[in-house]
Amino acid sequence: MSRPLTASVLRAARSAARQTRSINTHATPGSRTAASGASHTRVAVAAAVLLATGAGAYALDKSELRAALPLIVDRYAIQCDAAPAPVDGDVKVDPATQVAHPLTLTPASTPALTLVGLGVRTVSFLSFKVYSAGFYVNDYVLRNSLHSLPGWSNFSATEITGPAGEGMIQALLDSPADVAVRIVPFRNTDFSHLRDGFTRTLLARQKIQRQQGLLTPADDERIATSLQALKAMFPTGSVPKGNELIVTRSRDGKFGLEYKGKVLGTVADKWLADNMVLAYFDAKNSISPPLRASVAEGLEEFYQKK
Repeated sequence: MSRPLTASVLRAARSAARQTRSINTHATPGSRTAASGASHTRVAVAAAVLLATGAGAYALDKSELRAALPLIVDRYAIQCDAAPAPVDGDVKVDPATQVAHPLTLTPASTPALTLVGLGVRTVSFLSFKVYSAGFYVNDYVLRNSLHSLPGWSNFSATEITGPAGEGMIQALLDSPADVAVRIVPFRNTDFSHLRDGFTRTLLARQKIQRQQGLLTPADDERIATSLQALKAMFPTGSVPKGNELIVTRSRDGKFGLEYKGKVLGTVADKWLADNMVLAYFDAKNSISPPLRASVAEGLEEFYQKK
């Protein structure tokens, strides 16, 4: 359901519209066609929404985002910065967002977990910061199991960031391991945006695996049911910047979602739980390359401690 325009959106829209009229005024007569006018208007309005809510980046294609950039960067970039999330105890700070992640995380649905790495999630070539993520694994696995995992002999960080990285993380999950991704929005967002982002990621991975012959029709049916369960666990409403959302993958292969210490739901589907984690380590389409690189370095440190 679309939300009404707020005063900040309207103010940004008026400002963008004034700049758009200036663009049209300085255009040559032959270039001021109805199509170009409509395009400028679309860019201005979507840029205004982006300025006010951070959501406009999802509404523009790459060429329109390039056109919108002058309307966005200079005046509004600082206003979008997030305050660090309040965290008790020892922390590590994401340098890109100044979001602090605790060194030890205790989700409601898993044992205590240890921070391995962190990084920012950005959107599109404009690199708008969306959230900071911390990757956590149960300490016992980190200190006792890494050397015995398939494919982990003579481990180095470059292997996680390369083509073999997904397979190595899958071996880590199957050790078995409890894992969590702690997500802290850098901008105000809402549950529907987060839900849709998770769903798009999983559907894209499902499509690729189906094309590779890795999924049967029965698998597809099960995954479709699990995705519906995933979407249903998201409530309505906003997620203010700085609040934490925790995605868990338990050692028995269950997907879990927690918000501000409350369990929103679980799905007993190992494919869903594994692929939500593995998407961060996709060599071609990682959700957060900085997180993947940081986790690779963190795993190397734990590996060398043995």
